[in-house]
Amino acid sequence: MRRSLQSMVVVVAFTALLGCGTTPVSPTPASSEEFDPTALFARLAGPYTLTIEADESCPVPLSVEVLNYDVRLEPSRFRYLGVRVSGKDFVGDLWALAREEQGFTLRWNVDCEVPDMVGSDAFYLCGQGAAFAKGDTISGVLVGGYRPFCTSGSHRFVFQRRN
Repeated sequence: MRRSLQSMVVVVAFTALLGCGTTPVSPTPASSEEFDPTALFARLAGPYTLTIEADESCPVPLSVEVLNYDVRLEPSRFRYLGVRVSGKDFVGDLWALAREEQGFTLRWNVDCEVPDMVGSDAFYLCGQGAAFAKGDTISGVLVGGYRPFCTSGSHRFVFQRRN
């Protein structure tokens, strides 16, 4: 009986060692950790021209098909750059995602509360979409409406730095 008990202890101990393994657990790679966008925001902050092109399937008047805004990207104490539009009441923001290579989410006049006007054409441009920075350019697609002309579309946008 004693010999049988010793054999069982050896088998249980050996099984436990195999199950637990002897290889240390590797840490989570740095790329999966949330990055601090402070340095990126400092580099991207400043004056830009924002161009928004209406989705071809959205029947907008020619005067609002391509919009150009003088904007300023301003760092905030949160995970976004504020997008301030010169001479307009509406705003946007560029939210940094968890990792730098994931880019941003642009939110533009999100609640569609503030109208815009070009000539005699009044409209509400609003939505959000993915954005990516490369050099002095930030570009992407804004998914949203050009009300009253269309309620949804994929509108291309580009922020180009001004000197």
